Amino acid sequence: MAAGVMLVFAAGCTSATPPAREETPAPAPVPVVEEAAPTVEEAAPVATPAVVAVAGGIYAVCVAVDDGRVRCLGSDGGEGWPTAPAAIFGEGERRPVELAMSDTELCARRADGSVACRGKYGRDSEPLAGVGVAATAIDAGMDHGCAALADGGVACWGHNERGQLGDGTKENRWEAVRVVGVDDATGLALGWDHSCALREGGGVACWGANELGQLGLRGKGKVKEKRRPSAVPGITDAVAITSGMRAKQTCALRRGGAVSCWGAWGMDSEIAPRRLGADPVELPPAAGVVELAVNTWRICGRTADGAALCWDAVDDDEEHTGESVYAATAPLFPGAKTTSLTSSAFSMQGVQEDMSVRIEGDTSRGMDDVARVEPFAPAP
Repeated sequence: MAAGVMLVFAAGCTSATPPAREETPAPAPVPVVEEAAPTVEEAAPVATPAVVAVAGGIYAVCVAVDDGRVRCLGSDGGEGWPTAPAAIFGEGERRPVELAMSDTELCARRADGSVACRGKYGRDSEPLAGVGVAATAIDAGMDHGCAALADGGVACWGHNERGQLGDGTKENRWEAVRVVGVDDATGLALGWDHSCALREGGGVACWGANELGQLGLRGKGKVKEKRRPSAVPGITDAVAITSGMRAKQTCALRRGGAVSCWGAWGMDSEIAPRRLGADPVELPPAAGVVELAVNTWRICGRTADGAALCWDAVDDDEEHTGESVYAATAPLFPGAKTTSLTSSAFSMQGVQEDMSVRIEGDTSRGMDDVARVEPFAPAP
């Protein structure tokens, strides 16, 4: 029995269901972390500084950009003009927003309305310091400068042998003096030894030398000069005026787009000056002109769509009248879009969309081929 019991026990053990076994979960796979390749941060492209002003003299063309830097290009003629990056006139509210260049000074109108000048021979000044009124525009002739003021007046400084300072005297002034009788000026145009102001209503007043009709006055041979402003006859609808630092002619852009000029082109030391006419003469029409520039020999304009063009003088040799007429316009910078146009003594400067500057003519003299320059590398 015992054996049977044993057998039965044994048989009972082999037929019983074993308890369920918990399965150990498989270990989660270890994520493989790939080492990221080191990244090199690309420097954001630096914008080209925006050109805010260009001015030319005899030996150089100077450019100001929006961060306050000024640089002059060209030959200094051994007379002291900087051609390397020039000193900063100021930054922030003291940064230059307009330039004017005579034979002896480079002047800047700052954002705050002050004016600072650097003399070619080391004399720096702020000519409006004693005037006490902010400038809204500046311009320069051969050896003198003027500023249109926020109160409508005009103040001038420099040489005054022909009455070009407009204060009623012929005394040179190194600190600015107010022009007599102008209280509504909105713009300026200074030539070799004459000055003009654009007035609110569209009239133009000029003062200084008149032997070639620079003041637009009748009887040019009789009226040699005026020490105080006088109205230019026939100009009542001007919207802008311009001359050049060695020019003896002045031009007005009029409402509707007509261009009228008076005086003469050329200079005694180079060629016999050719008078424009007895009174302001209207140039052949050119559609869409919005800006003018004048140098010793040329009158040029910029249109609203960015074209630059020039009226070239043609001698009236057949009649030998000593006067000139201007032919229809010809392109100045073919294929380029110009955003602003200025002049020096012997060249024209056009700022392009890419902030380069094209120069037609030479910075010292002559009528050379067009050059394209980039006066500033991108700011660091």
